[in-house]
Amino acid sequence: MSLFAILFMISMVGLIIGGLYMSRVATQKEQEAQAIKARLRQLRSQQTQYEELFSTLMVYDRDPDLLHLIQQNLLEEAESLLAIDPSNQDSQRDVAYYQSLADDISSLGEKAHQPEIPSSDRQINLMKRHFGRAMKWVRALNGRGLISEMECHEYLARLTRNSLMLEVEAYKRQGLEARDQHDLSAASSFYKHAKDLLIHSDIHLNDKPQQIKKISQLISGLYDSAIGEDTSAASDSQSASSRD
Repeated sequence: MSLFAILFMISMVGLIIGGLYMSRVATQKEQEAQAIKARLRQLRSQQTQYEELFSTLMVYDRDPDLLHLIQQNLLEEAESLLAIDPSNQDSQRDVAYYQSLADDISSLGEKAHQPEIPSSDRQINLMKRHFGRAMKWVRALNGRGLISEMECHEYLARLTRNSLMLEVEAYKRQGLEARDQHDLSAASSFYKHAKDLLIHSDIHLNDKPQQIKKISQLISGLYDSAIGEDTSAASDSQSASSRD
């Protein structure tokens, strides 16, 4: 075999080995890129969930300490995303936005610990779902040693209590609105639902008997008012007949 043929064969083998190596490198890079994309999707999904949680607790809980924990978690997640892809403008904006949430918490002022009352069944369900998610997250923080047992207990107790009482107050408000619209049947149904929530709850409330009694009085007041209106109408009708 000539020297030229030998060199040609060596060159071909080299090209084959080089091609296989380049192919392997390209495959590894593609796998790494896919892994990074999967990690980014996971982190962004977590961000979305925590954003929803933050928004709900800013309205229906308003505890600055718990809100700061969520804000810090969001910021850390955003910084993790930015570290993976420093040139990503979405991640850059997220970091700035989550930093600004600290100012939103501070702006609560006197509204801190003064939650709003849900105004619809949809808002009630949203509040309860996110409160449940928040309690699960608080337990996870405690399990990782990021908050103490006492802090965990206080957060869970408040979220559990607020979930019940805001739902009760929401149905009482709907009952009042129905009463003002002279829909006594709907008003009674809302009041009874609020009363049943308190009666069947195992959450300890010092004034639970008094609250149940007040709702019972609201229900009784509906029918007392209806009877009074009927009596007044009958009296007016009788007076009109007498004049005729």
